[in-house]
Amino acid sequence: MTPQLAIWLATGILVASAILIIWNYPGLADQVPSHFNVFGNADDWSGKGWVLILLGMATLVHFLLIWTSRHAKSFNVPVDRTAENEAELNVWGKQLVLNSNVMAQALFAYIQMGIIFTALGYWNGLGPELLALVLAMTGYIAVSVLRKMGKRKGGNGSR
Repeated sequence: MTPQLAIWLATGILVASAILIIWNYPGLADQVPSHFNVFGNADDWSGKGWVLILLGMATLVHFLLIWTSRHAKSFNVPVDRTAENEAELNVWGKQLVLNSNVMAQALFAYIQMGIIFTALGYWNGLGPELLALVLAMTGYIAVSVLRKMGKRKGGNGSR
């Protein structure tokens, strides 16, 4: 995925989440789920302003990750920086951060949907999709770093 596509995709997910919240906010009860147990069932409730706080957090993460991606030269990477690999590492670091932003926004969006749809009675809580999103995000980062480390040890970086 190109950096621009990653930024647009993450931004689109964030905007879709904002629209979902704005559209449904007037119909929400005063209390919405604010925590889900390991089985995905709501086990704590807070004021409906919680969905706005979560949207604010998603927005902050989005813009911080975009800003961070533009400072790839300062990333701590799993290989030694040299004049020969500097440009490649900067591209790799930027892409890792921007792709992680897409996954983070998908995670925020799913949680926001879960809160709203559970509060409105459409869902019974969060499903296994949450675990799938967390595993996909963790796996992507782990594989990307391990591939880069494989190049450090003389491998071709693919496993």
